Amino acid sequence: VQLELAGHTQFFNRCDRNKETYVTKVHELLVGHQPNPAELEYWLTRYDAQNGIRRDLAREIQDAVGIR
Repeated sequence: VQLELAGHTQFFNRCDRNKETYVTKVHELLVGHQPNPAELEYWLTRYDAQNGIRRDLAREIQDAVGIR
């Protein structure tokens, strides 16, 4: 459910359609804390590599922290 929520356009809109805000909020939702600067930079790079496909990025974050 969290993955679907994180990938939804409405969630992105609540982040002012800003990828940095979005990545921070998804990290908080899935990991439980704000990303540190290195984590934020890494996930912003991954966001761009995923061509902004938010569901795929959320899945990547989820997989990285071992959430199922």
